[in-house]
Amino acid sequence: QTHYTLTTYGESEIIMKTMRKKLLRTNETFFFWCFIIKFLNNVEYVIVDDLCDGGSTFINIAKWFEDNGVNPRERISLITPHMVQEWGINRMCDTFNNVITTDSYDLWSKKIERDNLIVATLY
Repeated sequence: QTHYTLTTYGESEIIMKTMRKKLLRTNETFFFWCFIIKFLNNVEYVIVDDLCDGGSTFINIAKWFEDNGVNPRERISLITPHMVQEWGINRMCDTFNNVITTDSYDLWSKKIERDNLIVATLY
């Protein structure tokens, strides 16, 4: 796993994190990435990605943060415009401080009520 600081803005920096995983079932290696916006003055983090299915990628990222002394439930927000699975959304709400998405895949704003879930209505 690696991370690259893409740019800094005063007290903030944008980091691209990449990780490599091997699927045990097929022995395939794959890479995934996300952007982390780190607000240094508030020590808060935002993970931005385009899609979340069940959330395993984000669970792995949350574990990396925990291993490095950051509690995702208190200090990390997840922004992803497309969330596919209802159970994945609930899993992300259990893992992160805030989850921000849209109802691009389903009418999540009408199906799921969580205090830390924000759904932008597109339809």
